[in-house]
Amino acid sequence: MLDNELIRLTSTTLTKSIEESDRLTDNLRLIKDALPKELLVKLYNLINQTPIDNWTKVDGQKNPARTALRWRSDSVLEELHQVGDQLTPIVSNLFKSSDQTFQGLQIWRDCEGYSIEPHVDNPIIDISLQIYLFGCSEEYGTSFIVGGKTVAIPFVENSGYLTHKKKLNDRLYHWTSKTLDAGLTRYSLYLTWSQMGQQ
Repeated sequence: MLDNELIRLTSTTLTKSIEESDRLTDNLRLIKDALPKELLVKLYNLINQTPIDNWTKVDGQKNPARTALRWRSDSVLEELHQVGDQLTPIVSNLFKSSDQTFQGLQIWRDCEGYSIEPHVDNPIIDISLQIYLFGCSEEYGTSFIVGGKTVAIPFVENSGYLTHKKKLNDRLYHWTSKTLDAGLTRYSLYLTWSQMGQQ
């Protein structure tokens, strides 16, 4: 059974984090204190109780060291999905981007050897939010090209970034700041919105 109070608390906490986010450019913002402690504990428990075979290859990822948690209804994943729906007007207003639809979310598990070269996101994605969960230290974050310079966003638990593209050539090049070393696993939550609707 879904915890409606936790959904409300998470939506309120994440809305505050987004509204107070640090603006780097018109299409890149840094967030912190994104999720309430109660939600983080619930996510942590789900992740640690999930067998490896319930993690699947991520569509479009060439590196097999990134997998995603299989969907489970009536779980914290469905609670987060409802939060994503509720955030749609918040992120749309922040970037003055109408007609956004929440596409969905993934919990990513990145293992030893994971890295990704500089790339831009799928053109379907207009707004994306990545929240770092746990498992790594700061140097394993994400780097962006901003105004011709590299900006590294550190991997700090319960922080992350929010990106937006107004048009196709607004997409920001980004990549993993450092390849994951032996024995490391990093977890993150990834949500997307699009004017093209759910895919």
